[in-house]
Amino acid sequence: MQRVMILGLINRLLESNRLTCEAHIERYTYFMQYMMDVPLEFEFFLYKNSPFSESLIYELTHLRADKLLAIKLINSHPCYVTTEWGKIIIGKYPEILDTYEREIDFTVEILASQDIIELGQAATEILIEKTSEEGKLALDRLVNAISVRHRKGADEKLAKIRNLWLTTENKSLSVS
Repeated sequence: MQRVMILGLINRLLESNRLTCEAHIERYTYFMQYMMDVPLEFEFFLYKNSPFSESLIYELTHLRADKLLAIKLINSHPCYVTTEWGKIIIGKYPEILDTYEREIDFTVEILASQDIIELGQAATEILIEKTSEEGKLALDRLVNAISVRHRKGADEKLAKIRNLWLTTENKSLSVS
């Protein structure tokens, strides 16, 4: 399921002329997994100033090695693109993408239109919320080391994104 979801997400982002750089994919999958409850099963931890997933990076690398993804410069940004083989895989498992159509639509239409830095800040707020009580003290020290400027407004940004997600609950998004 992971592979099909990543391929499908990247393909939809590209169809909507959205960037598919590594940082973008990382933040989108983080929101899909932790805010929208899509069972992608990637492990994330705080690295520098936002959640990072080695397992997601490994999966992206494996998809490239299997010739399902490639990297192409788009507007001077190294972006992931689905190959013809990747599109064949997407076509073989439409039921997976159909199951999470709302989540993918929200990611493409709403999250991808947000500033990538602010998405990282909001994702960090989710990570802080989801940390166990034992780990909160250590995480608080680490987060306090992140500049105040970086975290300023992140909780408001997260609240706005969550509100947008909740308001789409009974609405279907139209892809533009």
